[in-house]
Amino acid sequence: MTGRTRVAATLAAVALLATVAHADLRSDAGRSRRALRAVERDLAVARRAAGDEHAAASRAGERARDREAELAAAGERAVALAEQVVASLADGEDLTGALGDDLTAVADDLRSTTEASRRAADRAAALDRCLDGVLDAVRRRGAGDSAAAVSALAGVATDCAAADDAVAGAGVQPPVLPYDFADPDVVAVGGSYYGYATNGGGGNVQLIRSSDLAHWEWLGDAMPALPSWAAPHRTWAPAVLPRQGDDVLYVTVGDRASGRQCIAAAVAARPEGPFVDGSTRPFMCQRERGGSIDPSTFVDDDGRAYLLWKSEDETVGGRATLWSAPLAPSGLALAGAPRALLTADQPWEHRTIEGPAMTRAGGYHLVYSGSSWTGPDYGVGHARCTGPLGPCRRSADGPFLRSFGDAVGAGGAEVLRAGGRSWLVFHAWTAPHVGFPNRRTLRLAALDFPGGVPRLSPG
Repeated sequence: MTGRTRVAATLAAVALLATVAHADLRSDAGRSRRALRAVERDLAVARRAAGDEHAAASRAGERARDREAELAAAGERAVALAEQVVASLADGEDLTGALGDDLTAVADDLRSTTEASRRAADRAAALDRCLDGVLDAVRRRGAGDSAAAVSALAGVATDCAAADDAVAGAGVQPPVLPYDFADPDVVAVGGSYYGYATNGGGGNVQLIRSSDLAHWEWLGDAMPALPSWAAPHRTWAPAVLPRQGDDVLYVTVGDRASGRQCIAAAVAARPEGPFVDGSTRPFMCQRERGGSIDPSTFVDDDGRAYLLWKSEDETVGGRATLWSAPLAPSGLALAGAPRALLTADQPWEHRTIEGPAMTRAGGYHLVYSGSSWTGPDYGVGHARCTGPLGPCRRSADGPFLRSFGDAVGAGGAEVLRAGGRSWLVFHAWTAPHVGFPNRRTLRLAALDFPGGVPRLSPG
């Protein structure tokens, strides 16, 4: 197995170990139990593979370090020899030049090889630390110590990111965070960026922070306690509305009473949380339409805020619909009737559209996800709207984003204004590791709307 293949295989094991704590399972109880048993079996296999790769990486690191020392010594000897030959043949100008050039080239090659060996040793050491940290997180999660598990993941985030970078193809930008971080929302507050995501290794609502959108600090769980009416392990697609008073977190949770997915609203005094929902019922739940999921917030130029979401009509024989409604100033109540923005009616959508997000750039733009989230055909579509409450009309018959480099099955998109421009914040699988329980990692791309249609460029 080559070094690149070994790292890739180990990262696949890391993906499973980092995501298994909170399964994102959209199915009934029986199917969930079967899926969890399958995950447990895969976890056992991954643990064995991780152990094998851990040992192999350690051995490779030791060999690389030994080789590095040998090459460094050889390089020094070659440089010294070149200097001696050049000095001793000072009277033979042409010969001196030829020998000097040849020997200098040899020394340069040795230095280059030495540097490559050093980088290989560094990658092996980083992978070694990444595996140790993730395995420690799994052990601590299994012992019920969630805070320590999050701390362990945070401690090796840089090393796991280095491993991702090592296997990225030429010209491919690896994910900005090495762990599972699906359905992301990123907001700017006080010079910092806060990222929130679907349940995973970091808890119910995974939380990260950055000062530059490129380097992220793992903070843990923004909503460690769910409301009394909510079922565990079904906490998806959070969105945060920063307010002058309490910030408001909207998030999809399981409703124990109906079995549907519904939207909760929680508040916190600061973006780090903890966000608390003391309600006795969901903030929004269209039970007759299969439930309500994927909340998103939009603040218009006049300061008025809106909530967008999806009704799961396709789960009850219909077609999924996207909605919008104005919010009260507190963010804890609707200030008007919901309006339908878009219904799934395109072949590529397969009766499923979700994850709506709105932005304003020379007009109102709606981005949304379509098709099945589990595979490579998941993508992001676009529609132009006359206002925050619609109506909206698609700009094309297909998605404008399905893959981006080695990122495939892109979705869960939000739009962030930062640094004087717009960014599309989304998740994607990393080819060829597509489908649960692999990672859906955080990605960012610069977003423009030339001629009223979306265009992406690397961030």
